[in-house]
Amino acid sequence: MYKPLGLDHVVLRVRDQARSRRFYEDVLGCTLDRFNERISLMHLRFGEALIDLLPATEAGPVGPDHFCLSIKCDDLKAVAEELRGKAVALEGDVVQRYGAYPTSAYGYYDYDGDHVAAYQQAARLGPPAIDEYLQTRVWGCATFEDHLLRATSRAGLDALDASMREML
Repeated sequence: MYKPLGLDHVVLRVRDQARSRRFYEDVLGCTLDRFNERISLMHLRFGEALIDLLPATEAGPVGPDHFCLSIKCDDLKAVAEELRGKAVALEGDVVQRYGAYPTSAYGYYDYDGDHVAAYQQAARLGPPAIDEYLQTRVWGCATFEDHLLRATSRAGLDALDASMREML
């Protein structure tokens, strides 16, 4: 059916996003991974996972909103149907979304290519260069495979697939 990868992210609703960010960065060592301006969602990197900070509404609750688990599978829609068949309630469409794991295939990036150099240059320049880089190579990708192809070659992606199949 699928292989568990781990905890992807946890979303926390907070009253003071700036104060919460300082705590998670200064005390726990998180780093800002991404900021979604449209909904004011802050993605903080914590090891392999993300801690997402979402502003609480005036009357709304503060604390955990939800958590997400990452999996590896060949057919996400089939997994969703199997879970529904076991009386698991799934909200919304079952699609691949932005999360912690698009960056977990380190060994298969083409380090001899321009991917790492482009990232480092954009990171040094800061906004808007890093935003443009992320839009092109992460956020603008229609699928996870598209993201990987922008970071590696077809041969690198095939090597990743072969190694994942060996682990199963």
